[in-house]
Amino acid sequence: MTSTKAITPIKPLIVCGFLALVLGAFAAINLLTTITPFAARDHDIERAFNSMSVMTGESRRAAAVALLPEQESVLARIPSEPFAWARLAYLRQTAGHDPEAAFQALRMSNMVSPNEPRQKLERALMWYDLRAVEDTEQQAYQTELWKKVIDMPNDKTWQDLKARGLVTKAKDILLTTDPSLYNQLVSRE
Repeated sequence: MTSTKAITPIKPLIVCGFLALVLGAFAAINLLTTITPFAARDHDIERAFNSMSVMTGESRRAAAVALLPEQESVLARIPSEPFAWARLAYLRQTAGHDPEAAFQALRMSNMVSPNEPRQKLERALMWYDLRAVEDTEQQAYQTELWKKVIDMPNDKTWQDLKARGLVTKAKDILLTTDPSLYNQLVSRE
């Protein structure tokens, strides 16, 4: 039995032109818009979140309440963003929502990026603030977080604490949780 096949030659120039057209369209989309709208929304939330730093009292709480559903929505699409989890923890804490939910978001931030230098100090402070909803093992983890903070190079930890007016709070926390870490922190003064 013989087989008859018809082979249609494809002209390489046509294929290359078609691929160039498709790649050009993707490049134009990438330059003019964003293919990742949730990352763009996360940046917008970050800008609004940063503007909360100058707010006080009820205006800060109202801003947190407004941003909270937005941050939760974005995290449903990009769950590997550690800063978004940290913001969610802070928003939940500031908005006066369930502290257990705030702690769960803080734990997710720590799981996604446990050694993120820009989050070490804030994470240790929030972990301590939320200790009422933590079990014994989670409370003990506070020491590990402060070790990470104190092990940061140079005097960055001390400068961050001074710049934010948190030296006394950090000393009080370390005196109650781990006096040896307190001594290490004070030696940086």
